[in-house]
Amino acid sequence: MTAIVTGDPAWSEYAEPWVRKVAGDDYLIRTFAVNTCTRQRALNVAVHFRPLSGDWKTEGFFPVPPNGIALMAESTNRNYYLSAQRSDGRAEIGGDKIRDMPAGGIGRFRTFGVADWGDVFHRGGC
Repeated sequence: MTAIVTGDPAWSEYAEPWVRKVAGDDYLIRTFAVNTCTRQRALNVAVHFRPLSGDWKTEGFFPVPPNGIALMAESTNRNYYLSAQRSDGRAEIGGDKIRDMPAGGIGRFRTFGVADWGDVFHRGGC
């Protein structure tokens, strides 16, 4: 079989336009902090993550009240870092990753990676 092509093809007829797609809830990871303490003690939580738009950022420490739950992050990235301290200052979740905190000081973060999309809950307390 022999093919002969003559002329200059109009490449614009063959170009596939780029399509921007936004991840729906099926491809979203939501990270929650749950304070299991029943006494009047807050769980202070910070997170380092890549938001739905933009670059990595660190947020916290946010107080989660006793028996409370807080949405810490929404992302399509399966990796994030979490730090939590009890109200007495002891680490509940900590690790070897050190990050500067927005309000000053540093936080020690543990690395988390999730295999599936959906909601992830981290529990801590008294």
